[in-house]
Amino acid sequence: MISLRARRAALGRGADARAAEPAAASLRERLARLRPGASAPVKEPQRTRCLAEYLGGRWLAEGVLLVETSVPLTDRHGGFPMADWLRRRPQSEVLGGGSSGRLLFLDTETTGLAGGTGTLVFLCGFARLGAEDLQIHQYLLAGPAAEPRFLAALEGELGAGETLVTYNGLGFDRPLLTARFRL
Repeated sequence: MISLRARRAALGRGADARAAEPAAASLRERLARLRPGASAPVKEPQRTRCLAEYLGGRWLAEGVLLVETSVPLTDRHGGFPMADWLRRRPQSEVLGGGSSGRLLFLDTETTGLAGGTGTLVFLCGFARLGAEDLQIHQYLLAGPAAEPRFLAALEGELGAGETLVTYNGLGFDRPLLTARFRL
């Protein structure tokens, strides 16, 4: 456990580092460092490095963690392997008679259920069926300041020609993500 004195000292070093930034840096240079996808190397503070190691993920950008998982379709979920379920159910039945394109499963976790400008998506998961596995990508927002980089990562995940499959997506997930992208 870290003592309060050590935490206060660590916070003080952060302020000293910001104060040491060259005053001659132009506004354009400072803004370029804040832009999502900027070419600067991803900084990994010690506390977040531990999170990435614990979850088995990697930092895409400062404050944006990606955890990738693959679940073989031979794994049993319920009474039989997932592959058997897919063979028994025609895709049109799975989609309720919808498009026959690739499926993109989406789920979000948020800071609240009310929606609106104060509700953030802090975890967004995508899953796609491969030939032999279910590929899962989970994006974690480590703090509100990283939201533009988080949304840029989510945007890169959304593919054209895919059918979106969610539990409550049309009523909650999709409108909330749309609002966050607009903001």
